[in-house]
Amino acid sequence: MKLLHTIFLSIVTSLSASILYAVECPDIQKLMSLATELSHSIDQDFCTHEINGQHLDWIKNSAFPQIMNKSFLGVEPPSNWRMVLDDLMQCYTQGNLCSKKVQEEFAQCTMAKMPIILFQLSPWFSEHCVKMNATVLQGWPVKKSIIMGLINEFTQRHKRNGFGT
Repeated sequence: MKLLHTIFLSIVTSLSASILYAVECPDIQKLMSLATELSHSIDQDFCTHEINGQHLDWIKNSAFPQIMNKSFLGVEPPSNWRMVLDDLMQCYTQGNLCSKKVQEEFAQCTMAKMPIILFQLSPWFSEHCVKMNATVLQGWPVKKSIIMGLINEFTQRHKRNGFGT
């Protein structure tokens, strides 16, 4: 999962570098700290199980909608977020996403898609960065509990084979 963490940090850094109008947004130090914290939780809780296509479908269809909304972000998400996520999900072909080989393939594919994704999302991010910084980063304890709840729900579903496998 270290490669996924690196991809996430690359996206964050690229987004912040592409912002023309937002001042000191996002709070990169806080964001990096939270990303490291989440990476640890993902490695410890999430990647103790094999992650396959059915699991990713649950993440895409059940987990992401719980964080890609105005309540979580503090602003309406970009209208094309599902399309962007679908595009990134096409980078997964098969195998355990927590394995190094599959992560490398996934990382290579997602990094190739980043320029167009950044082009698509930069105006939205620039417009909403300050509000999201205040809502998500400053309200991290609440947001973290939501994310940890989703990770826990995933883990519980995985234990009882609740993904339709």
